[in-house]
Amino acid sequence: MWHTSKKLDSNTVNEAFSSLEYKRGKYLQMGDWNAVVFPKAKYKIKNWLTFEEGSICGVGTFGYKGKVYDQALPIIYDDFAQNQFDTTAFWGSFIILVYSGGKFSIIRDGACLTRLYALRDNMIFSTSLSGMIAHNQSKMTLDKDAATELLISGVLTGSRTLVKEIQRIINGQKTETVKIIETTPLTYKKPNNREEALDQQINITKDFFHKVTQDWLKYMPDGVTDVGITGGMDSRLVATLALNSQSKIVLHTHWRKAQHKDKDYHYANLFAEKTGMPLHIKKVIDPTEMTSEQLQQNFEQAYRLSDGVFRPGIYWDEVYSTFSYRSGLTTTPYLRYIGFGGEQYRNGERLPLKSMRSLKSWIKWEMNYQFAGRYFTSKKAAQKTEGQIRQNIVKQLGKVNFNLLSFKEYIRLIQSTSYRSLQSNMENRLGFCLNPFLDTNLSVPSLLAVPFLGKSLGFQLEMINRISPEIAAIPNGYGFDFRLQEPLKLKIAAIFWQFLLPWIKHPVYAKLNNHFRTDYIPKMAKKHEFIRELEEIVLQLNLPIDFAKHRLVRSRSRLMLNLGYFLKRNNEQLQF
Repeated sequence: MWHTSKKLDSNTVNEAFSSLEYKRGKYLQMGDWNAVVFPKAKYKIKNWLTFEEGSICGVGTFGYKGKVYDQALPIIYDDFAQNQFDTTAFWGSFIILVYSGGKFSIIRDGACLTRLYALRDNMIFSTSLSGMIAHNQSKMTLDKDAATELLISGVLTGSRTLVKEIQRIINGQKTETVKIIETTPLTYKKPNNREEALDQQINITKDFFHKVTQDWLKYMPDGVTDVGITGGMDSRLVATLALNSQSKIVLHTHWRKAQHKDKDYHYANLFAEKTGMPLHIKKVIDPTEMTSEQLQQNFEQAYRLSDGVFRPGIYWDEVYSTFSYRSGLTTTPYLRYIGFGGEQYRNGERLPLKSMRSLKSWIKWEMNYQFAGRYFTSKKAAQKTEGQIRQNIVKQLGKVNFNLLSFKEYIRLIQSTSYRSLQSNMENRLGFCLNPFLDTNLSVPSLLAVPFLGKSLGFQLEMINRISPEIAAIPNGYGFDFRLQEPLKLKIAAIFWQFLLPWIKHPVYAKLNNHFRTDYIPKMAKKHEFIRELEEIVLQLNLPIDFAKHRLVRSRSRLMLNLGYFLKRNNEQLQF
């Protein structure tokens, strides 16, 4: 959307977005603002309404007062016009534009899961980073500091993007040009003990899933709930809650080349077998077996679907990041659930509830070293990048010592919006998708349970057991029976881990687990000139990263390839 003072043409905007595989959008004039709203790729649903005195449009997946998506729009508009708008009546991940009574506003989900970008003067906004780049008339500038942070940590803190002229509007951020309204969750009393906390979180999550399921099935009577399933605890909790709400459930998991050796693949099949739910698996070609032409096509498809945004897990050399793959997993209509965020119900990081641990130390060891080796070219470069990260986190969390509660707030306000929400943003371009645990209706109340999570996994295990002992009994990827709770040796290890000094435990852990080593990029670069080209583009940026070591990091190295393709594709739009 753009202010009328900006001389943009809706046809030009449509042309730019069509190059990213968006369907042709609907142009709306909304007072002093103009907007082009794009429909979902797999549905013929009109996601806008116009009236004599105003208009409304929305993207994402959302419900309001029992109605979903396009059926919710007239109710939202009427409530807005009559000053009866209820910010607690929403669920979902979305952006809604409403013009009524001469006033223009943006309504967004309170967790800020659906991305919203703005040019520096806040007169042009979009949910698509690549769309803003594609239709911009002048050259933009790569933010090398942001690129360094992303490759080192896997996230971008604060409002920065890879492009200096574009900022992401983060939680609670206001603009001078347009009113932004964030939805809010219901409020709950603080529990007095662990038993009350368990009952409270079980009831809140069950009620949320029941409400969403009932709203969805009224909207799409022939629809199903599609749950991504692995051997992990979070996907089990999603499946448990979905099954409890009595929805029609199907499962999906990603095909792996060595599926007989892959734990997630094995336990997903076992889960489907035990529950009788259909499991959808789509066989794909592994990146190591692709031709150079197939690789380039895959990078382009993935770039388009992710709107030019990449984070760990969204690697553009993987088929699962493309339109063709995600659109063919399940037949429509479906509501897809993603389990990211379930860790808020456990202390998987084994952090103490109270701590004097400095934010500076946590950024150095847990945020950077633990996942990417912290391979800077100099101490000065490390201090600069980590200092910027610290400033951004402090702006959102305040000056905190890093403990279990501040970590959960970091997950909710920073990591989820920068990183974990990307997959649902991609899915919502195609159809309907939710990250239930990241939804503000669950993520905010879950903080009430933090004092009772304990030192390890027990709280979430108890939730699964109480909701469905049958699902708790199904073998999982953790190596112990969920019904019997966590083994004593793991509980003792959790306590031990809390008291170990970070500069001792993380290097030792990394060495014992060979955590940083992979020969994936060296092998791919040896085989494909295209991969060598992407590496060379990044190397020429002279970022303060030791790429000889970083390219061998298992969990982060492929982000470098994504950055290379981002720059290669936008060579004419960006200067770097």
